[in-house]
Amino acid sequence: MMSPFFSIIVPVYNTEKFLDECINSVINQSFSNWELILVDDGSIDNSGRICDNYSRTSENIVTIHQENRGQFFAREVGIKNAKGQFFVFLDSDDFFQANALSTLYECLDEKETDLILYDSYHFVNGKQENAEDNIDFSGLFYDKKEIIKQCFLKRTSRISMCAYCFKSTLFKNNFNDSLYQKSKSQEDFLMAYSLIENSSSLRVIDKILYNYRTNADSASHNVDIKNFFGGLKISSEIYQDILKKYDFDIHKDFDEYIIRRLSWLPLSYLIRYANAYSAKLIKHEFKKIKEDFLYIRFTSKYRFEGKSYRLFMLFLKLRLYILAKKISSRLL
Repeated sequence: MMSPFFSIIVPVYNTEKFLDECINSVINQSFSNWELILVDDGSIDNSGRICDNYSRTSENIVTIHQENRGQFFAREVGIKNAKGQFFVFLDSDDFFQANALSTLYECLDEKETDLILYDSYHFVNGKQENAEDNIDFSGLFYDKKEIIKQCFLKRTSRISMCAYCFKSTLFKNNFNDSLYQKSKSQEDFLMAYSLIENSSSLRVIDKILYNYRTNADSASHNVDIKNFFGGLKISSEIYQDILKKYDFDIHKDFDEYIIRRLSWLPLSYLIRYANAYSAKLIKHEFKKIKEDFLYIRFTSKYRFEGKSYRLFMLFLKLRLYILAKKISSRLL
């Protein structure tokens, strides 16, 4: 087999219901110079066998089995085994548009860049929806500050590895695995940020190439409160780092959509926590969250839509933790 232009890396864990559609969306691409690396992360359903079946039918498809270690480490195994010039990531409950790889190839053939950022459809309960933050322009960026701005501060902001095509040379530096032990809910953000920081060029295209499925059984939708807090801290650390390194102004450089999203993260954690634990423990947790960077710079200053959200925050600030707990259940 010739050296592949694209390596498509798919971490697989208990997604037998969607896996055929995922894999076939690669097999049926109009562009054919690719390899598909399926990393079965200790699945206990039929996912591993499905992967093996496809590997037997095509030399372009490789299946790797490992004990369950989580999405980041499954991707890392795929990266280490990938031979392509560019890497594209696909979650095993999602699928590509039929022209995804040909569109990326045409962009790279016209002007090679370290990164291509593209758009996606969202499927919620099987119904196709455009994301609220859909990309509506195309552009090339070479200034590092502008690349960071487009990827993390504007409506184009994407923290998912599945939203980018990456030049393989960006992966030469080893990742600090210990960093990923902090959280199981922001693995994408950690990896994407480290790669984007090392990039020197970005192309944004207003093309929908990916189909993201909101799956109630997926790992991202089953994050416990402890891991959610870990993800919040990771987001805080990254945005604190961004503001420190690049001297951005929140009011001038951040889109309202991103300000709202960052403001929401600590609030969402507090709501989850309040709903699950006692008023006494809420008091302790709110004290901790008040020291968080995102809370200080975003949440505490943002006026949320909806009377219940504003009441929840007011009850916390007035130390009315029993009332905060009562209202939290209607906010989930």
